[in-house]
Amino acid sequence: MALIQATASTGTAQVADLFASEYISRVVRDVASEPIVGMNFVELVDLTGPDVHSYTYQVAIWNELEGAAAVSENDAAPQDALETDQVQITGDRVAIRTFVLYKNMKAIADVVTKAAERCTRAVRRNRHEAIMDLATSLSNSQGDATTENDLANWDLVMHNLRAQNHDDGPLVASLVPDAVRDLRQDLVANAAALFGATWGDRAATALQNKSPGMGVAWDGVTVYQSADLPVGDTTGWTNFVAVVGPQAAIEMPVWQQLTPFFQPDESRFGTWVGVSIIAEPGIAKNANARAFITRT
Repeated sequence: MALIQATASTGTAQVADLFASEYISRVVRDVASEPIVGMNFVELVDLTGPDVHSYTYQVAIWNELEGAAAVSENDAAPQDALETDQVQITGDRVAIRTFVLYKNMKAIADVVTKAAERCTRAVRRNRHEAIMDLATSLSNSQGDATTENDLANWDLVMHNLRAQNHDDGPLVASLVPDAVRDLRQDLVANAAALFGATWGDRAATALQNKSPGMGVAWDGVTVYQSADLPVGDTTGWTNFVAVVGPQAAIEMPVWQQLTPFFQPDESRFGTWVGVSIIAEPGIAKNANARAFITRT
């Protein structure tokens, strides 16, 4: 039981007299919200140095030389042009602010600290959603709104990803809740029949995550569940699996890290509290990721 009183149970964070019958709980309870997992799918590129003067980032993918052949004596070797594919990412300025009255800064709850934390979450969520939205921009995709994400579908996705000759690196996947549901159901039903009840139950349990926002290991891939993935094929949902690390499919250059700011407004007896960032995710190499649409 918390022992600090408040003015009302619906409560603003203001202290009343010590004989009031209401108390403010010290347990921090946040509104239910989708976990912010997008940063697990990108390679961050630090461009915050003083020598960076442009919010534009360019990735070059070096193409293979072709036409190597046996050469007769005294003949010239065949030639081929050395070329690259260019990917360009332009930084977005993202910010939010909220107003805090000076009188609330003296409340038992540190309103300024909480306001800064909420602003930070808002900016992080904005970038998280921008990363998730890139799933529909991946050039390699499969499935439609009728596709059930059973074992056979998952195996086909992984086969097709490897057929793309992706680079070496850890693999991560983001699945919508319905795709996780279908995969677990098939594991319980069919994997148990093929390999025994114990194996099927263990495989299904591997996808049961009791900590929202935490990835779970499955089939050599770290799987995250997110309802923030975009719609695919009208009524289906888009999932994706991608390489992360130095050869990541998606990179996010950052020109300014998450930065808190305060703007006092004495005329209103308070201060603005806000957070800003300059960053933008982009697909660096399509061969290192694959999207797949599944049913709801």
